[in-house]
Amino acid sequence: MNQQKLKNKIVKSIKQLDNELLLAEIYDMLNTDLALNEEVYQLSVEQKQAVEEGCRQIDSGNFLTDEEANRQID
Repeated sequence: MNQQKLKNKIVKSIKQLDNELLLAEIYDMLNTDLALNEEVYQLSVEQKQAVEEGCRQIDSGNFLTDEEANRQID
């Protein structure tokens, strides 16, 4: 099925929907996808370094599980 036929089938299916919750979910999915295509968040050098450091810590086993972190917080 080519792209145009697929779009037409999707539009036809949406027009027949009565489920407001499902329509809202479809709307959110489409908006999320469009927003992702429009804007790419750029990390600063410091942010990239922090992410890399975090990855190194995980790779070396230097991290807490969610349960361990919650115990320390308590």
